[in-house]
Amino acid sequence: MELEENITGDLSKIKAKIVFGLTLRQIICFGLGLVVSLPFFFLTRKVIGLEMAAMLVMVMASPFFVLGIYEKNGLPIEWIIFFYIKRVKLRSQIRERKIITEKEREDRRETVRKEIKELEDKEKASLRSNEKSKALT
Repeated sequence: MELEENITGDLSKIKAKIVFGLTLRQIICFGLGLVVSLPFFFLTRKVIGLEMAAMLVMVMASPFFVLGIYEKNGLPIEWIIFFYIKRVKLRSQIRERKIITEKEREDRRETVRKEIKELEDKEKASLRSNEKSKALT
């Protein structure tokens, strides 16, 4: 009788849990949520009432909790937002197609040929000067 156990091959998905099964990222985000929302609660509960202050605390702390917990395809939410902004806002959705005429294409070929010829001439000149200096020594 054999005992077999399958072990997942992808160890990159394993995260180190520190306290109460939370990762360091989650602890930091939850801590920031508490630091922001608790002073707000204690300063406003007498002015706007206990229930309204509690609701506003939940609204204020929720972005920090989302930052700590949400992941999609292994990416945290700030990377997802970054890629979304980069794709939608920074890059144009309309791509312009530039049509290159035969004249432009031939002009480019001619300039490349001239540059190659100049480089070959420089190379030949440097080889000649090296041969002359070797002949003199």
